[in-house]
Amino acid sequence: MANNVKFKAPAMPIPPAQYNQSLYQRTFSILRLYFNQLDEHLRQDLGDTTINGDLTVNADLASIVSTDAGAAVAPIFELYRNSASPAVSDRLGSLNFTGNLVSGGAKVTYASIDADISASLGSNQPKSMLRFNTYVNGSQVTLAQLDTQTGFDLGTKGLKAGYFTVGDTTPYAPNNVINGGLTINNFGSSDNLELVDTVPSNVTSDPRLSFYRDSSSPADNDHAGRIEFYANNDADQKTNTAGILNRILDVTDGTEDGELSFGVMQAGTFNTLLTLDPNGVTATGATTVNGALAVNSDLLEITSTDAGATAKPVLKLTRNSSSPADNDVLGAVEFHGENSAGTDVVYGAMDCVIVDEGTGVSGNYVKGQIRFSTAKGSNTGFSQLEEPSLTIDSTGIYIGNANATGSTTALLSHYHLYKQQGFKSFSNSKTYNTLVTFDEPTANRSIKIPDVGGTVVVAGMAGGDINGGGGAGSPKTAWSLAEFEANPNVLYTHYNASNSNDLVVAVPFAGVDIGSAKYGNRYIFNNTSPAGSEIVIDLDGFTFSGTQYYVTIKYDGGTNATITSASSNLVVAAGGTIELIPVTGGIFLVTGIGYS
Repeated sequence: MANNVKFKAPAMPIPPAQYNQSLYQRTFSILRLYFNQLDEHLRQDLGDTTINGDLTVNADLASIVSTDAGAAVAPIFELYRNSASPAVSDRLGSLNFTGNLVSGGAKVTYASIDADISASLGSNQPKSMLRFNTYVNGSQVTLAQLDTQTGFDLGTKGLKAGYFTVGDTTPYAPNNVINGGLTINNFGSSDNLELVDTVPSNVTSDPRLSFYRDSSSPADNDHAGRIEFYANNDADQKTNTAGILNRILDVTDGTEDGELSFGVMQAGTFNTLLTLDPNGVTATGATTVNGALAVNSDLLEITSTDAGATAKPVLKLTRNSSSPADNDVLGAVEFHGENSAGTDVVYGAMDCVIVDEGTGVSGNYVKGQIRFSTAKGSNTGFSQLEEPSLTIDSTGIYIGNANATGSTTALLSHYHLYKQQGFKSFSNSKTYNTLVTFDEPTANRSIKIPDVGGTVVVAGMAGGDINGGGGAGSPKTAWSLAEFEANPNVLYTHYNASNSNDLVVAVPFAGVDIGSAKYGNRYIFNNTSPAGSEIVIDLDGFTFSGTQYYVTIKYDGGTNATITSASSNLVVAAGGTIELIPVTGGIFLVTGIGYS
């Protein structure tokens, strides 16, 4: 045994023929110095030690102890093959387990662990292989080997531990068998089981988990495999919480059908919620799709077997916004197709918007609006869709470009069918509107629009409608001074289709019978009679203080613009309209059509 000692044994003096005390004392001094150096060195850490030759430890234990407190590996048992010409497949060392033969008592090797060089060192990135071996009839048998190429190779004999058996050396075609159950205990967050395929550029190669029911008598509806998920309940009982089941529906050769179902535990009972079979996908219970859903089929059908009176089935579009606001579009149904350029475009749509999300309504009730739009044949404005052609809200139905919530354009002319109120037309100027209402009928009524062109005229006055409430069958024949004075700015309509009775209008004297407070008022008379009946504005039948009379002045200022009550009356023929405006004492301004 040699070590890193810095001294050597001293040269001893030659003993004299006769005793010499001085020489004797010098010899003892030399020996004392040597043994002191040897003792001191043995008491210190010898450091690295090199043994040139075999080392035999005749004891039950050989221990290597490190007192290093750091994180580095220590102690280290190193086997170093210091070859001047290392090569691939060089055996770097071996840890042999030896014993005596049962018969004969000869020393033999029963098992070993060794390492080889498995790649060239030219890249300065050496690769190696570690093998675990046993011996049969004196021959080495590798049971397992580890390297960077194949990972953990179980060898020709395989590995068996309980019910776990693995064996096959064919690369990329394992035939590994587990005879019985296999439990993988994982106490961290890493993967329990990972399947990795390292075959490059091969679309047919993939990590594969295979379930095979090797039945000698397969039958329809046999279970082909199951994946089950378990956890403990609060009673510390192992409980099935979810599962995936595969069944073979039809075992006939060439027409095999399969089924895959997914289920979960619900209130202590296992329920199948999703099933895939040759007919498609069947979902039981509520289904949530986080993302786009495309149905590549000609039919999307929702079927309900509910026998109650409530609406079933229901197509529900929910915008689950945390900050809903007025004018939010809650969802839409769009109708798409290709245009002449082969581009997908929208031809029509139906959507729903928030009118009031509840803050402006008592009781947090909400208001909404449903809108219908179609493509308008241009790309002007904010989209190819026109402003809603039809809009529905709690007040009724808007037809045309209504002031719908979410509109980006100004209010235009449109119509509004008011719920329980009537029909209203809005002008383009947004200044005026026309409301059509209906009286409660006392019998079934039929209203017919005649086959003629022209303007439909309605009138109101004291007493109501056409002919002072008398209707078409009871025309008035006289309009008194009192009626004239009591109905300023009212259109009176005269209608008489069955006889020639005229309506005679008594005109009061402006400034006397009609006071100055009514100067500027309009008195309008409309003759809607088809023929024969006239409206007579009676001027010549009235005189005031003997010599005073009416003066009517036409707006146009033409010939005979001034008409006095002493000369003639004004006659309004069928289809004509006349308007009288008192302007000062005894003077009316007159305009209209169809009068003379």
